[in-house]
Amino acid sequence: MQLDEKLETPQESALKESRALSAIIASIDESILLLCQKRRTLEEKAIIAYFHSLAVSAANIISCLHKKLSNSNETLEEWTSLLERLRTVNENIASCLEELLKILKYNFNFLEQYFEYDYLSRLLNNDSELLRELEELEADFKKHL
Repeated sequence: MQLDEKLETPQESALKESRALSAIIASIDESILLLCQKRRTLEEKAIIAYFHSLAVSAANIISCLHKKLSNSNETLEEWTSLLERLRTVNENIASCLEELLKILKYNFNFLEQYFEYDYLSRLLNNDSELLRELEELEADFKKHL
């Protein structure tokens, strides 16, 4: 760390992660809007359902963050490890969404024929950890309100 760099406060971390979650919700909305422009396959319906679940948890965490921040008598020191976990999960979700949006903007035919089956398979197998982790974080944030 350089001398002129200042350490991030827990409040700043909370607001940055709230902003990241808002961006994730915006990307989810954009993905679903693009998918609504075409006839949906079974895989696409499952992808949409998965991302709706992610959006619900993300919105609930944003609510927890702002509820805690609105009470000036409370500190966020106990949330430091939760915020670090959230940062990692946010980065992974954003990467996963970026991949989907890239294909959605590229070509719907490519999406249906070459992409969506594998993508859904990864969501439900490997990346399903993202939804589980976000839901666990949501529960942890609610416990610490």
